Order: sequence, then structure tokens, then C-alpha cells
Amino acid sequence: MNSSFRQKVLRNIVDFSKFWNKIPTVALGEKQRDIVNTYLARELVPLKKVSTSKGNILFSCPGEIPLHHVKTLFTREPDTISWLDSITEGETLWDIGANIGTFSLYAARRGVNVLAFEPASVNYINLTQNIELNRFDTLISAYCIAFSEHTELNSLNMSSTETGSALHLFGDRIDEMVVRGRSKKIAFQQAMLSYSVDDFVEAFEPPLPHHIKLDVDGLEYPIIKGAKKTLATPQLKSVLIELDKNQESYKDILEIFSWAGLQLSEVNNERVIKESGSEFETKESEHIFVRHPS
Repeated sequence: MNSSFRQKVLRNIVDFSKFWNKIPTVALGEKQRDIVNTYLARELVPLKKVSTSKGNILFSCPGEIPLHHVKTLFTREPDTISWLDSITEGETLWDIGANIGTFSLYAARRGVNVLAFEPASVNYINLTQNIELNRFDTLISAYCIAFSEHTELNSLNMSSTETGSALHLFGDRIDEMVVRGRSKKIAFQQAMLSYSVDDFVEAFEPPLPHHIKLDVDGLEYPIIKGAKKTLATPQLKSVLIELDKNQESYKDILEIFSWAGLQLSEVNNERVIKESGSEFETKESEHIFVRHPS
């Protein structure tokens, strides 16, 4: 299918959508219109299949952002994929900031047990749908909670309510936030329960992690401060965390990992991210910390 034909098909679909939305309710009747709308909303969500060396993974993609996450699973963060490939089948991964679950599902397909934590409700819904699609409910336990330094009730200040979106900040209610140099207006404030990692472990005695993936858009330091006991657990073998070397807490984070017996092993995939229409830019990279056998 050539590009011009694809564009024509796309325009026709958009035109039909506009036409459909203008049809008065009386033309079909309210009940019939509602039935058709709910059917279309359910059936038109694309399912994308990703092939891996261990089998296929299905993803529900109710928007452009999750579709992008799925299509770039192997290219967006190749070092994360390599790190996940190094995890032994049967070990436990904590995915903190799981979003729609692309990396959680990839790990589960490899036989890894996953605890996935995602506070944004729109992402959590998609995450659990993807778990159900792949029948991974015995491999992935997903929790709609935030982690921070303290256990408390507060707000998840969301930069967007689109499925798959990121840059959300847990804490007191604010109108605007700056995360890693990026200024974002708050689109929605979602009430949220936060635990420190150590309080969560003490309260519920979950399976302790052999590995932790931490991708939380600027909230790394308070989470790390609230996870000191867990980080020092001898069972924990490695942590992959996205960090900006220019952030104020960078050295403090390195010191906590060193105190916990985890040494910086790799710094990968540094990339410059520029916010559209903004003078800010930031350099992020995956840092891998490992515990060396004594």
C-alpha cells in the first residue's frame, strides 16, 4: 500500500468519524447509538503482537503513545532489553514505574516473576489489560500505588491523562512542575497512596526482588531514600535506574547504592531529550548497579 493511498484511507476514516458524531441521537435512538458507540470503542482498539525469542506478546494499544511504546520495544531502550535478558528464569523483578507494562510483559515471557508498580490510573488499566491478554496473571502482580520516601496519602500530579503518558509527580498538589528541566502544566490531580519501599516490604512481606527496574521521571532520590533496607538485602543482585548526571541528587543516589553494597557497573544509552518549544534539555542514561559476590 503506497503512502498516498494510506493517507486517503486515513482521511476517509476521519471524515466518517466526524460524520458519525454529527448524526442526531433521534436518527438511531439513544439505546442503539450507545450500543454502536460502545462496540466501536471496544473493537477498534488495535492489538499488536510482538515476537520474542521466547514467544509472542500481545498488547492492547488504545492510543498513539502505547502504540509507540510497543513498536519501539527493542529499539527505544536496547540496554534495558539486554539487562532483562540477563535475568534468570524464576527470579523476581520489581518494575517501579511500569507504565503500560512493555518491559514487565517482556520479562514475564522469559519466565521472570514480576511485581509491577504503576500509579497512573490510565496506564494501570492498560497494564492489567495486557496482563490479561497474555494470561500472565500468575507471573505478574500489578499494583496501582506510588513509591516515595514516606508512606502517605497525597496526589499524583499528572502532566497528561493519555494512556502511556509519563512525567507525573507524586506529592502536594501543584499547578505546574519541572521534571529534569522540563516544564509541564498539570492536567489532572489523581488521589494516590504512596509507600516507602521499606514500609511496603514490612507491611505486606511481598516476594523480595532479585532485580529492580526504576523509571520514575525525577522521583528517583526520594524513592531510593525510602528503600535503603531493601537495597541492602543480600538477595538483590542488580538495579537498573534512569538517571540524569546533572540532577542535584545524582551523587547522593550513588552514595546510597554504595552504602547498600551495590556498585555502578554500566552507564548506557545516554541520550539528549529536548522539550518541544523549550530551552531545556537533559541527558538521561540507564545506570546498572550490581552486587558482587563476597
